Amino acid sequence: MGSLAIVTLAIVMAGFGIYGYQRGTKVGVLMAGMIVGALLLMSIFGQEMVTLINGIDKAIRFAFGGGLQALGGGTAGAGAALAQMQSAQPLVSAESPGTAVVLVVGTAVVLAFFLGLLKAFRGSPSFAGLVLGLISGYLVTAYLLAALVPQAGLLPLPITIPGLSAATPPGNLSVGLTWNIDQWMQDLANLKCLPIAIAVSIAALAFVAMRMGSRSGKKG
Repeated sequence: MGSLAIVTLAIVMAGFGIYGYQRGTKVGVLMAGMIVGALLLMSIFGQEMVTLINGIDKAIRFAFGGGLQALGGGTAGAGAALAQMQSAQPLVSAESPGTAVVLVVGTAVVLAFFLGLLKAFRGSPSFAGLVLGLISGYLVTAYLLAALVPQAGLLPLPITIPGLSAATPPGNLSVGLTWNIDQWMQDLANLKCLPIAIAVSIAALAFVAMRMGSRSGKKG
């Protein structure tokens, strides 16, 4: 695993860890749950998700290509816009789901962030939020690296998404959901970079906590 990937893993895990610690356990559960849910959607309903994303993409192209305006005006331009939409290349494909994974996971993270701003999820800093944040950061990093750097197999993936490469492919791949916890844990144990990334993440968290403590002390 390259140094750039280690730095990326450490930074992302630190960011999610700090976020989870500051926002509390409820937000940590929400963020981790949204990310895992997005990955399960891609694992079980990968083809359906690809079809949905391509449909939304074509609808947006049609709208911004003047199709809605042409329909409202009753002109023949709507037909041209529709033909252009139908002839456009699909945004994502089931054979190479990297782009779909980035979009689905990114959407899940953004939704979890905004939902976490609601009063119902408000909480105090917690160690459980830190742990959940580190887990969320690992999942985001592992799947985005697998999506953006295909065939590299940088980090093991606990949830198998057909067409997405992992660091160590499970021995028994099946279509749909494959969640090999034992295999994943063994792969993690073989990663020498993971303790470094976790140590850097916790160090960043400690630094932020001390800074917050010093600021609150000065205010008091």
